[in-house]
Parts: sequence; structure tokens; C-alpha cells
Amino acid sequence: LQKPARVFPPLWGGLGWGGVLLGIAIGFRITSGLMLIPFCLMFFSFSKEGIKKAVLLICITSCIGLVSFLPVLRTYGLSFFTYNDQFPYPNLPKVFFKLTIGVFGFIGFLTICFAKIKIVINRIRTKKGMLPSEFPKNFFYAAGIGIVLYLISYLRLPQKSAYLIPMIPFVILLAGFYLSERSFRIFCVLMTMSSFLMSMNLTDPLRGSSHSKFAATFRMADQEIFIDPFTGPLFADYSKRLNKMAYTETVFEKTSKEQRKIILICGWWYNELQVRNWSRDENKNVKLVFYIDKETMKKYAEDGYALYYLPEQNFYNDRFSKTDATDSLSKPYF
Repeated sequence: LQKPARVFPPLWGGLGWGGVLLGIAIGFRITSGLMLIPFCLMFFSFSKEGIKKAVLLICITSCIGLVSFLPVLRTYGLSFFTYNDQFPYPNLPKVFFKLTIGVFGFIGFLTICFAKIKIVINRIRTKKGMLPSEFPKNFFYAAGIGIVLYLISYLRLPQKSAYLIPMIPFVILLAGFYLSERSFRIFCVLMTMSSFLMSMNLTDPLRGSSHSKFAATFRMADQEIFIDPFTGPLFADYSKRLNKMAYTETVFEKTSKEQRKIILICGWWYNELQVRNWSRDENKNVKLVFYIDKETMKKYAEDGYALYYLPEQNFYNDRFSKTDATDSLSKPYF
């Protein structure tokens, strides 16, 4: 029997499809393009062939990423390419929480801490350097650079733990080289368990997570937090999405019956409400806005609109618009 002909040349195979998938990832989140740096360091040498492959990966990824952003470029031009810090910089406890427990989970964070301690003790006891001899240097530098790049990206605007997800594979890669086979198996099991046990999140009924009766609650940074041993981050995130969807539906149903002309300051609820098919006819009396400044609020009031805001958005509208007039010119919608 003859072997089937290759659909793609060898160079195009994994390398090409890797570039296509990374380009699509850039279309979802532009910081995915940072992965090109550790990927090129990890997989390609400084030989002529290695440089050729790296250039090919960069070109394919860039082209697919550009195609993904064509609708945005057509609508907004290059003005979309900016760094918009729409909310105030979080306090240090929040930054630290999202950097640690928020991204790795409670069990995962403790596992990484113990693994680091074990690695340092073993290297000191055996009098070996911090870089294992069997560890390819390009992999070590690639993993280190990948972690640093996404740490910098997160610290520039530390609003979501999810910004740090791309660095998790590099953390696991480093653990795999430094730990023994038995220790690494335990490490992987505990990291997996971390997604299903010991969640820690807000108790806020609108944008927080549900928890079991076994959860313990406490206050941190002026917010109530819970630790629940029987609902992990996976379930917490799912329940949080359900809570936000339920509140979005409540807002939608109320506004669909409005007969008044209303401006609704939505803030972080804006996208959820837009996705809820806001263009339907029953919402024609209600106009959604993200955040608006004092002059725009006054203009809407002069045009006969009643101004309202969703929970907490009076504070963030003032911060975003650099004004102190939200409470005086608008009212809570609930």
C-alpha cells in the first residue's frame, strides 16, 4: 500500500497550524501575541533553519491576527489600539489575591509554594546550581520570559485573574523539570484538585459566587469574602456567571416595560445588557451608556431624559469621568 500524500509540506504542518491558532487567540485577546517570544525561544535555534521557522511562525500568526481585527480596524481605525484603564487601580490585597489564589486556586497556590520550598532546599542540599543540567536552557529562558511578560501585563492593569492564565503552562513546565517524577505527579494531582475544592470569592449576590453552608465568611478590603471547602473555583466561576445573567435579565425585564425616556449608566453591566439583545423594540425608551461625564449628563437631562445608574456605578462613573456629579444628576435604578 502506498502512503497517502501529505496535505501540507512538513514545515507547514504543526508550525503553520500553531501560527493559525495563535493568530485566532490574538483575535480574542491581543496580549496572546506575547506568546510569540517564548515560543520562538523554546522551539527555534539561532541557525538558519531555526530563524526561518521563527519568521514563518511570526508571519502566519501576525497575518491571522490582523485578519481577526479587520472589522475593528474598519470601524475604529487605529484609535482602538490603546490601553484603557477604565477602573481605579485595585488595592494591594486584591492585586495579591488575584495574582495567587485567584489564578491558581487555594490548593494550587499552596502547592506551588511548597514545591518552590522543596526545590530550593533540594538544590542547596545537593549543592547544585538552580538550573538543572538536564534542563534545556532555551526552555528555561522561554518559561521565565513567558511568566515575566504576563506578570507585567497583569500588573499594568490587575483587574482580572484570568489575565495570568497564559503563564500557567510555563509554571507547570518548570515544575516538571525541577521536581522528581513522584513529586511532579503529586503536584499535578493537587493542581487539578485546586479547580474543584476550596473556592474563595465574593459573597455579593449580583456579581459574586454561590457557596455551600459550610463556607466561612470574613471581610477584606471592604468586601465580604467566603472560603468554601466544597466548591472550587470552577463551580464558583460558573455560579458567578449565572448570578450575573440573572441580574442582567432582571434589568432587561424592568427596562422593557419603561414608558419614560431613560439614560441608564451601566458600567461593567453594559456588555451583558447589549448581548441580551438590547436592540429589541421594547427597549426604545431606554438608552444604555457605559460611563458619561457631567456635561453629557446635563445635556441628557435638558433633552427630557431621566438619569439612573446600576449598583456601584455612581462611584465608578465619577472615577472614570473625573467628576463628582453622578449622585446629584442621577439616581439608583433599583
